[in-house]
Amino acid sequence: MAPRERTAEEWRADARGWEAAEVQDAARECWERALALEPDDPESLRRLGRIHLRDQRLCRARECFERVRAAGDGPERAEAEEGLGKVEQAVQSAASGLESCRRILMVDSLNAPALACMASHHQHLGDLREAYLKFEDALGFGEPAFPGLKDLGTVHVERGDDEEAVGCFGRLLKAEPDRASVWYLLAAALRRLGRRDQALDCVEKSLALWPEGAAARWLAALIRAEAAGDDPPAPPAPAGT
Repeated sequence: MAPRERTAEEWRADARGWEAAEVQDAARECWERALALEPDDPESLRRLGRIHLRDQRLCRARECFERVRAAGDGPERAEAEEGLGKVEQAVQSAASGLESCRRILMVDSLNAPALACMASHHQHLGDLREAYLKFEDALGFGEPAFPGLKDLGTVHVERGDDEEAVGCFGRLLKAEPDRASVWYLLAAALRRLGRRDQALDCVEKSLALWPEGAAARWLAALIRAEAAGDDPPAPPAPAGT
């Protein structure tokens, strides 16, 4: 049985609740669902831009804020301008970091930490091809599997290649099976691939290692709801209600 169709406002209400509960992955998914239904909704764009900025997905953050600025006025436009200012500061910081890494690599071209750092800056700036290449180089020159394979997997996720991401996370977990955050990332990638049983098994392993993981609890509930054709899990009620 398919779940009922939800409105954009229902997705926005859930997104606000998940933000209040500080479960940002859940909030991001809800804002994205709301935007799929109402692509020009300024609140969804503004809130999603903040999440992308926090996660250093700077190109995506800039796109959200620019869309708000183009369509909004008054407080919405002012908030978009503020967001764009923060994006530009982060871009300048990443560009400065890239230059520092280049100077190190001019002296020591096989410096794995510098290569990994450069890859992270490329990822933040949205240059995912360069990020991928530099993470591969870093791993080849001795970057530890953690965080190297985790970081490489997240690049594949951002590139939309969940199969490759699953491979990276799986390789890491064979060597270091006690990484709760990586079990969570693997579960999320498997869910996007439609492999719900495997995803649920992985997220339960994450929770066994870190029972307090709010994002993992949300993901487990979401996978079960999707398998049953139920509505997605609702955010917790605010304290005192």
